[in-house]
Amino acid sequence: VQNNKVILSPGQESVLKEGQLNVGTADLEAAVSWKKGYFYFNDEKITEVMSKISRWYDIDISYEGKITNEGFTGTISRFTNISDVLTMLEGTGTVRFKIEGRRVTVMD
Repeated sequence: VQNNKVILSPGQESVLKEGQLNVGTADLEAAVSWKKGYFYFNDEKITEVMSKISRWYDIDISYEGKITNEGFTGTISRFTNISDVLTMLEGTGTVRFKIEGRRVTVMD
């Protein structure tokens, strides 16, 4: 990297952070998941997972209790009913949900 210019090869990405341009291997699955129509989680905290779900389904998220710090990994279609997505996440045994209208509360 010289003068914040770099030539990327296929499968690479660049990230500008604090004035420093860094080159690394891109997570191609994450980059194209939206185009293929699914959510892709790769060791993501529940707050990151719920942020994606919130934007897609246009819901509000709140948190109650001590929320897990574990990472979630997996894929599911974006066209799946939100209740099925939440059921899948509850199946991990690390989170529970309370649904009230457009508000989903994540609980321990």
